[in-house]
Amino acid sequence: MLEHSTPLIDSATNSHHFYTWPINSPKVWVHIIHGMSEHAKRYDEFATGLNKAGVTVTADDHRGHGATGVKMNSLLHLSDKDGWNKIVVDQINLLSELSSTIKCPLILFGHSMGSYMALDICQRLSNTGKEKKEDNFEISGLILSGSGYENKLFYQINKLITKLELIRCGKRNSSALIQKLTFKSFNAQFSPTRTENDWLSTDKAQVDKYTKDPLCGGALSTQSWFDFISGIIRIFDRKNFNNISKDLPIYFVSGNQDPVGKNGKSVVNFRQFIEKQRFNSVDIRLFEGCRHELVNEKKREQVYKDIKAWLTKFSIET
Repeated sequence: MLEHSTPLIDSATNSHHFYTWPINSPKVWVHIIHGMSEHAKRYDEFATGLNKAGVTVTADDHRGHGATGVKMNSLLHLSDKDGWNKIVVDQINLLSELSSTIKCPLILFGHSMGSYMALDICQRLSNTGKEKKEDNFEISGLILSGSGYENKLFYQINKLITKLELIRCGKRNSSALIQKLTFKSFNAQFSPTRTENDWLSTDKAQVDKYTKDPLCGGALSTQSWFDFISGIIRIFDRKNFNNISKDLPIYFVSGNQDPVGKNGKSVVNFRQFIEKQRFNSVDIRLFEGCRHELVNEKKREQVYKDIKAWLTKFSIET
């Protein structure tokens, strides 16, 4: 794993930190987009496993996360304004930069919050906009991990809650109520619990590693939550899917005990929603007995094997 940084487009002093797992003559490029309250280095084992199948891998730390958040002195806070848009545009700019040297099919692997970022990126690529550099890359496939879909009313109610908490708590502060409705409610499914993070994986060592990591597990700021929910509402506006080729292969992977995906129910709903947008190649795999972080599960070798098998359509080795 190699560490890098590149200037953020809207800042003269702050840098976007990213990581590469390069190999010679790659057949496929997988770009990992991590989830909320974590960072890209946690995907090192997964990336190394993909390398063995002829896949070159990249990943980044979003604003408010990992090294990028630390250097900006804004850990768990995306931005005072327009945070969701900024982290999506950051991805587009980074991918544009990386694509100048990586010349093979690009697959986005988005986990949890990152799965929605991946979709948003795809929706924007066919659009023009002064906020992004010239598009010189094309996305060949999507792997959406630990995700889910709910109806519009669900997201509108959550937007209202986050807006009220933003006003009550302040934009840079976290909300105990939001935390209770999200991470704590996810963990409650596994009561009695050993830690606050049992919902992430059945592998206790991986849960403990996350719990002890100072760059994992904190509560996102209220402004960031508001921007996130607002971003999801925009993504699920059906007209925005018209910007994506209907031949784009999409693969949903989730644990059947993942509370974020309602134990598979909202993952299936997500697949059905995507199919209604007339996409031609939509696959799904629910892993038995697995929770939210498939790449850190006890069965992760099976997860890696399954993902590599799906990637064979892009001419990689298994």
